[in-house]
Amino acid sequence: MPIDKNVSAEMEMMLSACFQSKTGKITVGADHNYLKSMVRYHGIRPQFLDFLHQNKLEVNFQKTLGQECQQIAIVNLLSVKELGKLSDSLKDDEVRCFAYKGSVWASWLYGNVVKREFGDIDLLIERRSLSKALKIMAGQGYRPDPYREYLLKTPDRTKGFFRTDYHIPLENTSVATSSMVELHWQVAYPRLKFDFPENEWEQYQADCLLHGSMFNAFKNEYQFLLLLVHHGGKEQWSRIKYIADFAAYMIRHGSQTNWHLVENLAREKGIYTLLIKSLGLLKSLGIKWNSAWPEPTEAVDINPYVKLWLEMPPQAENSTWPYFVHGLTVHDGLKHKSKVLFGHLAYFMEVRLLYNKMRWYADNPS
Repeated sequence: MPIDKNVSAEMEMMLSACFQSKTGKITVGADHNYLKSMVRYHGIRPQFLDFLHQNKLEVNFQKTLGQECQQIAIVNLLSVKELGKLSDSLKDDEVRCFAYKGSVWASWLYGNVVKREFGDIDLLIERRSLSKALKIMAGQGYRPDPYREYLLKTPDRTKGFFRTDYHIPLENTSVATSSMVELHWQVAYPRLKFDFPENEWEQYQADCLLHGSMFNAFKNEYQFLLLLVHHGGKEQWSRIKYIADFAAYMIRHGSQTNWHLVENLAREKGIYTLLIKSLGLLKSLGIKWNSAWPEPTEAVDINPYVKLWLEMPPQAENSTWPYFVHGLTVHDGLKHKSKVLFGHLAYFMEVRLLYNKMRWYADNPS
C-alpha cells in the first residue's frame, strides 16, 4: 500500500486494516501499546483483529483484543435482536421506520454485524409519526433524558425543538444492560442543510434482512450519501472508523454502484464538493484504487487528518460555529452555501427556544 513515508508505523497499520490490505509482517517500529490505544480510540477493534487474522500477524495485546471483540459481538447481536423487537412494535402501530447506521451498516459494509463497532440503535421516522413513536418506545421502556424531556414538555418548546434538531436519544434502564435508541426525523441538524427529506425515503427504500428479521433500509447509492454526510459532513472524518466504513463501501460495493446516480443526487443536494473531496481523501490515504471507481479530480492533503488521528483528542461537543464553517466548505456554490448561512440565522431567531435552553442549563449546570 503506497502510504506516505512520513506516516507513522502505527498509522500505517491502522490504515492497512481499514483498506483490508495484505501484508506479511508487522510494520517495523510500531509501538504496540500506542497501537492498542489507537485501535480502541478510533473504534476499529473488529476490523483490526480481522486484519491480523487474515495476515497471520500477532501483536502483544492480541488476546485482550480478541476478548474485547467477543464482547462487541455479543452486544451487537443483542442490538440486532432489540432492533427487530422495536421495529415490529412500531410496524404493529403503523409507524413506518427505517433502520439506519448501527447494525444495518455493519452488515451492509462488512457482511457481518459483529465486524463493526457501534453503540446506539438508530431509526429514521417521519416527523408526523414521532409523537406516536415516542409513546410506543416508552411502552418498551425507552425514555428521553431530562434535557429532552424538558424541551418536549410544552407545545411551543416542542415545535421549536423539532424545527431545530434532528433526533431524540432514548435510554432504556429497565433492563440489566441499558441500551440506547436514537429516533431521527432528519439525518443532521436542519441548519447544516444536509437535506434527505422524508418524502423521498420511499423512492430509495431497500429491504435489509438481518438475523431473520426484515427491515426498511436504503439502496446503496442513497445510503452511501448518508454515510458521507454523517462521516464527512457531520463528523468531519474525525476518527479512523469513518475511513474504515468508507473504504469498506468502496471495496464491497464501489464497482457495482451507479455513480451517475450518486453524482446527480450529490449535485441536487449541494454536496458534490463533499463527495469529490471525500474520494480525494480516500485515494490520497493510499487505498488501492479500482478502475471502476470514480477518479478524484485532485489530491487531498492528508497531514491535518493524520495529525488529528494520532493526537486522539477528546470527542468534541456539538458546536454551532465549527459546524457552520465546515458546512460552508463542503457545500456547493453560492446557492447551497447561502442555505447554510440562512439556516444558521433562522436558528438564532428561535429566541424563545434558545432562552429555554439557557434556562435549563442554568438550573442544571452539571
